[in-house]
Amino acid sequence: MNRRTRAEILESLREKERNRALILGTGAGTGLSAVAEEKGGADLIIAYATGRYRMAGRSSMTGRFAFGDANAETVRMAAELRPLVRHAPLIAGVFAQDPFRDMDAFLDELTALGYEGVQNIPGMGGQEIMEGAGCAAALEAVGYGFAREAELVRKAHRRGLLTTPYCSRPDHLKLLVEAGADVLVLHMGLTGRESDHSMVITPLERCAERINALSQLAKELDPHVIVLCHGGPIVSTVEMRYLMQRCPRLAGFYGASTIERIPVEQALMQSVRAFGALTLSSKRRV
Repeated sequence: MNRRTRAEILESLREKERNRALILGTGAGTGLSAVAEEKGGADLIIAYATGRYRMAGRSSMTGRFAFGDANAETVRMAAELRPLVRHAPLIAGVFAQDPFRDMDAFLDELTALGYEGVQNIPGMGGQEIMEGAGCAAALEAVGYGFAREAELVRKAHRRGLLTTPYCSRPDHLKLLVEAGADVLVLHMGLTGRESDHSMVITPLERCAERINALSQLAKELDPHVIVLCHGGPIVSTVEMRYLMQRCPRLAGFYGASTIERIPVEQALMQSVRAFGALTLSSKRRV
């Protein structure tokens, strides 16, 4: 394992940005995913409960429910992924709202397990969109709000961990930058094609507008912060190329379903169909 410091990781990412090379973060729900992503050149690999659920054939939305202990899953995944990921920084998905964990002690545990950074997932960002404003306000009133995620970033930053939080709102962005976020991942919502009417997907043009507004604010607050995007209609390099051409402050992409789930689904279906389409030899003897 080639473990690098926060400063070394950031220098590597900024070197790519200076060279106009896209920075790529990837979610890994299995060891196989992590190995393939590293071989493919991922700059960051993130381990978290939602990725595990997704690669178990469940919706990414599963991570928003109490089907399991998200932070315990991140701990378990270290044993699977850390021995396999040799060069790319391994980032831990942390549920900052966890009422049964001391976050200072938990961050120390994650560091000892070999994680080099953190991301706020599962998180409260987008809560008002997915569960409604009333639900978000009720959770905030009893202490389960985004401020906890900003505090997670602050604690991790003080420990020298890389911080790569999700963000979807200007007020949340300000909290994260003030807390010392290194990489902001602008979340465009659930991943899916705009033509998929079973989901509410933000139009690509609207994503470009949001990314430009949020990235401009981020750079005004901290010129050194790195800005990536995630989710929404970005399901291939076609959509990402569209955004890169229209969003000058955007440095890269963080892919979860786009990198890990969708390609695997497509490859498996194509392979099975190809074999299933074969016919037996006419000379075969029964």
